[in-house]
Amino acid sequence: MYYIDLDEDDGICYQTHSKIDNGIARGRHFPYTATLKKYANDNVSEAYREEFIRFIAPESIRENLKNEKVCTFRYMIDKDGQGFSAQAF
Repeated sequence: MYYIDLDEDDGICYQTHSKIDNGIARGRHFPYTATLKKYANDNVSEAYREEFIRFIAPESIRENLKNEKVCTFRYMIDKDGQGFSAQAF
């Protein structure tokens, strides 16, 4: 779980992802766009990657939040040859 400041392109991790090794440590600030694009390239299944990157784009988030209080995107992660479902909010 992250808090994201879209204007500053800054995030802070409040809860780590249990199935991702070398993820963002709890309490750590990170550059939002670069970090999430790297996450997508390293973890998100190819079939979902392009749409995931569009979903996490600051302009897309701003647009989605104009109409919805919560925006979500369900995708698959590839880990050691196995896929599992994940969801971005």
